[in-house]
Amino acid sequence: MKNSNKYLGLPWLLAESLRSLNFNLESSIHARTNLVSLIYSITTAIIDADRKKLTDTDRETLDGIGDNIDDMRQTYEPIMDDKDSIEATVHKRTSYEQLLDLSTKQLMYIVHKYELVDASMIGEVDASQW
Repeated sequence: MKNSNKYLGLPWLLAESLRSLNFNLESSIHARTNLVSLIYSITTAIIDADRKKLTDTDRETLDGIGDNIDDMRQTYEPIMDDKDSIEATVHKRTSYEQLLDLSTKQLMYIVHKYELVDASMIGEVDASQW
């Protein structure tokens, strides 16, 4: 396989984490937060390891995602994932999920713009699942 090193390590793990996020959209808020946090950590590690030069705006966006994850961790309450308490927590859950959605969108933008994952990696991840 040509350039097989790109299928190893962090880029492959990023592709797998992105794939996992797709299959966990109906998971608990806590589980999705953990996945977004993992994707953020892998993304920043790849950018730092590859010495990718981000625009100032993209660097601010990435830093903001880290801040959002910190905020989500500080404001998460297990009751938000309790199906019996949905009505009581609907406003807090909605605000939380909007921040989670924004962070996910911004991460996807960075991953796409800086080509941290390509289609062949995702195909390799899919093939490894069989």
